[in-house]
Amino acid sequence: MATSPSGLNFTVDPRTIATPDDLAVALSALRARAALTVRDLARRADIPSSTVGGYLSGRHLPPPTQPDLVARLLLALSVPADQHDEWLDALWRVRSWRRGPGADQRAPFLGLRAFDRPDADLFFGRATETAALAAMVRGSAGALVAVVGPSGSGKTSLIRAGLCAALPADWVVAVQTPRADPVGAVAALREAAQAPRTSPDTHCVVVLDQAEELWTLAPDAAARTRAVADLATLTSDPTTHVVVGLRSDFFTEAAAEPALLAALQTHQFVLGSPGRDALAETVTGPAAEFGIPIAPGLVDLIVDDAVSGAAGRSAVLPHLSHTLAMMWEHAVRRELSAESYQAVGRVAGAVAQSAEAAYAELAPEQRKLARALLLRLVVVEEGLPPTSAVVPVADLPEEHLEVLRHFTARRLIVADSDTVRFSHEAVLSAWSDLARWVAEDRQTLALHRTVSREARAWAEADHDPSLLLRGSRLAAVRDWPTGLRLAPGPVVTDFLEASRRAEDDAAERARRVHRRTRRLLAGSSVLAAATAVTAAGLIASRVTIASERDQARSRQIAAESRAFAASDVALAHRLAVAAFDTDDTVQARSQLTVSTADPAMTTIDGPVGPVMVATHAGRGLLALAGTAPTVRLFDTTSPVPRLVGTVPAPTTSEPSPSVFALAFSPDGHLLALGGTAGRVEIVDISDPKAPAPLGTALTIAPEPGTGADTTYALSFTADGRELLAAGPTGISRWSLANPSAPVPEPTLATDGYATTLALLADGTVVTGTDSGQVALFDPARPQQPMAAATVDGYVTWVSGSGTEIAVATRRGGATYRATVTGVTGAHRLTPMAAMTSFDSWANWVVPGPDGQWLVGSSARTARVIGTDNEVRDEFPVPDAVTSLAWLPDGRMVVGAVSGTTYVRGAHPLAADDVAGRVFFATWDGTGSRLATFPYSPGSSQVRIWDTSEPGAPSLIGRPVATLPESAGPLNGSGDLSPSGRLVVAGTLEGTVVGWDISTPANPRQQFAAPLASANVEYVGFVSENRLLLASDDQKVRVIELPTAGGATAGTSGGTTTGPSAGPTVVATLVGSPKEVTNADLSPAGTLVAATSYDGATRLYRMGTGTLQPLATIPGDGYAYATQFTPDGRFLAVGGESKAVLVYDISSPDQPVLVDTLTGAGSAIYSLDVAADGRIAAAALDGGAYVWAPRSGGPAAGYDVALRLVGGAGLYGVEWSPDGTRLAAVGQRARLSIWTTDPAAARETLCAAEGDPMTARQWSAALPDLEFTRPCS
Repeated sequence: MATSPSGLNFTVDPRTIATPDDLAVALSALRARAALTVRDLARRADIPSSTVGGYLSGRHLPPPTQPDLVARLLLALSVPADQHDEWLDALWRVRSWRRGPGADQRAPFLGLRAFDRPDADLFFGRATETAALAAMVRGSAGALVAVVGPSGSGKTSLIRAGLCAALPADWVVAVQTPRADPVGAVAALREAAQAPRTSPDTHCVVVLDQAEELWTLAPDAAARTRAVADLATLTSDPTTHVVVGLRSDFFTEAAAEPALLAALQTHQFVLGSPGRDALAETVTGPAAEFGIPIAPGLVDLIVDDAVSGAAGRSAVLPHLSHTLAMMWEHAVRRELSAESYQAVGRVAGAVAQSAEAAYAELAPEQRKLARALLLRLVVVEEGLPPTSAVVPVADLPEEHLEVLRHFTARRLIVADSDTVRFSHEAVLSAWSDLARWVAEDRQTLALHRTVSREARAWAEADHDPSLLLRGSRLAAVRDWPTGLRLAPGPVVTDFLEASRRAEDDAAERARRVHRRTRRLLAGSSVLAAATAVTAAGLIASRVTIASERDQARSRQIAAESRAFAASDVALAHRLAVAAFDTDDTVQARSQLTVSTADPAMTTIDGPVGPVMVATHAGRGLLALAGTAPTVRLFDTTSPVPRLVGTVPAPTTSEPSPSVFALAFSPDGHLLALGGTAGRVEIVDISDPKAPAPLGTALTIAPEPGTGADTTYALSFTADGRELLAAGPTGISRWSLANPSAPVPEPTLATDGYATTLALLADGTVVTGTDSGQVALFDPARPQQPMAAATVDGYVTWVSGSGTEIAVATRRGGATYRATVTGVTGAHRLTPMAAMTSFDSWANWVVPGPDGQWLVGSSARTARVIGTDNEVRDEFPVPDAVTSLAWLPDGRMVVGAVSGTTYVRGAHPLAADDVAGRVFFATWDGTGSRLATFPYSPGSSQVRIWDTSEPGAPSLIGRPVATLPESAGPLNGSGDLSPSGRLVVAGTLEGTVVGWDISTPANPRQQFAAPLASANVEYVGFVSENRLLLASDDQKVRVIELPTAGGATAGTSGGTTTGPSAGPTVVATLVGSPKEVTNADLSPAGTLVAATSYDGATRLYRMGTGTLQPLATIPGDGYAYATQFTPDGRFLAVGGESKAVLVYDISSPDQPVLVDTLTGAGSAIYSLDVAADGRIAAAALDGGAYVWAPRSGGPAAGYDVALRLVGGAGLYGVEWSPDGTRLAAVGQRARLSIWTTDPAAARETLCAAEGDPMTARQWSAALPDLEFTRPCS
């Protein structure tokens, strides 16, 4: 309470202040009482007069996060220091006030203020940490508990709103901060601990929060030591629990205090950075408590913005909380909308406003220092936007440190014991003043960065004189620091001074030897010749250095491409191209090649914000909408979608309307748009290049009480005569007998805000709501659903396919499926069955071919779910998925919260069972047809593929074996004949099955012959009518296939198709004591090589009858694969040795090892030799490896050509006949076909790129490398 010193009966009680108006009146009253002008008050408080004027008028508030500024203001107004805490409390209270008619006085978001005990109901995202800390405190009798975490991680909030609120209600809690009187703060805690309690069993928790103030604000070390010692004595009472909150960068200082060291060693609670889900909870939790609607995708967008630019997760919370508070202040309606987020400038804008306010609080002389300090934290590179730097504290001048503490306290700079940096990139990217300073001093910044880097190198090299600046480089900075605003730190200052001294000394020596110059000229011709030689060597050296630099960059970019492959496939592809364009290294070539097996990924960029997609199969159209003022229309009939038209978003009174709902009419000539501000519009897109809105926009009734009126889903009926919209009061409907003048029809009344809808083939309407209700409506009876079910949480999307529906929800990222039963008008729903779930919200689900569902999530993942709920395909998306669609050719369209749309091809599955194993993939003689051979329960169908279109294999046949039970199932062995007409496969019991696939869609089984007495390990064509068969009965057989005639019946799907001849054994190769795993015939047809589980490889001279080995090559572990080189002079062998061994077999009875090809991390399971001699091997570590013979041929050895790193282990690899493609299969059911010609691989990736890569995207991935646009 402030009282007039003049004796007037005048008081101002800060405890009565509740609103910004109250505060403005109180401050103005204090100014009037003190008889000060605004200018006088500003001068006394050392605050700009414009800022003080804003406080007095109520235009803005004094920042409670800056108690030193508030203290200066209050002291200037003659408010005693002992009353300042009450005024700070009033400031926090005022900042939580929500303006507006009928608004709650309490705000859901607290901004930069820490949570306290009364805010516990709004404290979300730390439930696990709260429970763990409470348990530690309850069990800490006789010990001190230290809560340690980085600045901004939320320690104070966890202690006050988490821990203190979680303790038993009868426990006494006291909290103090050291401030400038740590001894007094501890004394207050002692008084609370020793105060009478309601019961002897009542416990007391005393908290010394922000203990780092013991080092930053305590008057001296003695006061700090006494305070810590006094605090430690409180632990002697078993019913008193002592908690200390400490910033982690003060850990070393705290460990020097014995009483704190014990806590840090035995009772330390480390508060880590919150994860994405926890950050999302800080938004959704308070919103749910206040019943505040949140626009779809907005939470992910806010979290992404906060995280993406932050220096660390600990820096995210303050900026996120501040942004939410600003959004709430700017919200026109009682909801969190994309408009309110855009109005505050998103996270970047909120951070920039904080930075501007922090700068305004500084005195004029401090602002100059602040500019210099802030510019030190900026990196500029030619052609790239500025980025944030990490600067060693040792590089900062002493005069910068006070300003540094100011910006650190405002959470704008993060400082640890060694370095400082911006807490968020938005300080740099969105603060206009800093951007202007960077532009003005750009050359100076670039020079400063170079000199600082060289100064540190000089210091770290023990002041090596060879690293000093000389010549023009020194001249450029010789007058530094006197001529520049950007003052250097001590390291740079010493470096420059040493450079100046060295050059001055060199100049003096030059003067002394000048008189000897004429004598030296006599030898000038000799010197010139020597100089020429030296120059030539220098040029060659520079060329070598440039080459080595390019190779290093190529390898670095390739490594980044590989790293991004698991999270951003499109970016990985672009970086693979960039790596190869930089230099043709093995790493770049390998990453370029491996990328070609990925489904094509095309990007369509757009403004940041959730993207909504819709497609029309008949017209091949794709519509994209979001926060942009237009909806874009694309033609998808080409591999890369082509923009054909734009449609203006519905006109509203809002400054930036968003479109969240799109629907094509059945004939594709109308497009319905809906979104914010309760507007739905129908547009004639008969000519996509000239869309025409029809009539006036339709209106959606707002939600009573909140005014929310966003439309989240639209759909036309199957006949196109009605339009339905999901909105606040249910499903709005309009008759479209005349699309230019829609007529309203009765609304379908849902239980809650209708967030989504779908129509079944018979006209039944499926709805989902924010309350979790899924309902079926007969449009003829709009007031009551035919059937309803409830799922746990907000329903984000529903879809229907036949009689099945699928449901996506926010809670636990769960999705469900159910079946619609009964007759039209009297449908029922089967119980909801779980389909799949994610770590974050499931946002979208749409039906696809063959009963599959495509599901997308905020967890940055999309999945294809099969009929048995198995995940048939899964792929990462760089940002939260906000919408999905299928295209008729099987491609998928994925909208993301970043504003980017991804068009992705389907990944071919080589088996029905996605967990199945595929052992062989073999080509025909033309390379236009491929067969794959899976083995797993229920997934033993052979598959035939059309591979005439590189990069897009298509399934064209699925031969099914008709076998007696004694034959056993197909086991994954098999081959395709050179003509592509015949395919064979082996079984577990020694039978070989053959089909005529002249017509792949109608394969005819030609024979099923029991040719071995045990499992067929390998069966392959050596000519159109001859097979090699290796089996577990320790034999290799040569099988002859008759060309026509015979007595064995063929079948087609079990139907007899006519006579065909059966295969016959013409030779049997024996001599292996173990199962034979693989075999090959030499090109001349004179030798057979066979590998075995005994580790040996045996060579046989080809003939008839029973044949014994000609030579045996011993080996370690199992030998799995062998093949001759095209000239027949060399033999390659692979197995458990993790290497490919190459033997010279010019003398077949005396093989000679010529090279050992290493690099694989596991056993070599198969190998293949291309026509040009390159050897490809499939390894169980998931990699395929390629070695190329040197110029002297295999006898000269091999070099690594490709390392194609995959995931699950590989079993089979085979070259296409022309050697430009490599097919691989293995432990996952997918088929990979790599394009191994680098130029063709580059062309393939670039053809699918879509919108080109930007400098900012490059900088985010490779901040240290100069931008070169891939595919340019």
